[in-house]
Amino acid sequence: MVKFQATMPVLRIALAAIFVFAPWPQAAFAQTAHSNPARTLVINTEHFPPLSTTDRTGFEDLIAREMYRRVGYKIELNFLPSERVLYNANRGVDDGLLSRVGGMARRYPNLVQFEESLFKADYVAFSRLDNIRISGWDSLKPFHVAIITGWKILEENITGAKDLTKVKNAKQLFSLLEADRVNVVVFSKYSGLHTVRERGLNDVRALMPPLATRKRFFYLHKKHRDLASRASAALKAMKMDGSYQRIYDRTLGTLTRP
Repeated sequence: MVKFQATMPVLRIALAAIFVFAPWPQAAFAQTAHSNPARTLVINTEHFPPLSTTDRTGFEDLIAREMYRRVGYKIELNFLPSERVLYNANRGVDDGLLSRVGGMARRYPNLVQFEESLFKADYVAFSRLDNIRISGWDSLKPFHVAIITGWKILEENITGAKDLTKVKNAKQLFSLLEADRVNVVVFSKYSGLHTVRERGLNDVRALMPPLATRKRFFYLHKKHRDLASRASAALKAMKMDGSYQRIYDRTLGTLTRP
């Protein structure tokens, strides 16, 4: 019978191998932490100051950042044309979008609308004409009108105007008005007032009352359905604790002051 007796050098080598190659908990933890970076959502938006701005300090930008922070997410704002904002979010190319009017999920079924609305938006006609009176969609029929492509509430309701021009952005929209190529442009009140002030269009005025007032909501792709519910609750909490009002006052509130 052959016996094997381990010598001290052999034991030392064996123990050293265990210390070097064993998957210790600390190493495993470090690997796990490295493979789980902070969660980030890609949120689509249009460039319509003061709601959303290129430096990410618009009303919706700041509200969304704080709202998602409260549920454990960072956001990356992705600036796209109006139609592409919806298309990419609906396909799941990106995670969601900033606010649109309620009911967009009927046209884009992969979008989940938040329960809590962001704010009520007024859709207003702007003109340089002194004698013009606007009261409802039908009152636009005698005029040459311009809107931005992809704004569904406008595309669906402005159907009988003498002429309807669609453009890509606010700059193009108000340039048409400046050049007298259209009589009226229809836009959201806050973004319109901001553009008029920024471009120094002293003879352009907002024609009240609004053509329509609609609640606007944030949307996420359906893969984030549970998150949409939690983020909506965070938005409601922001309205209750005063943080929503503070952001509103320094972004939108200045536009309605004399």
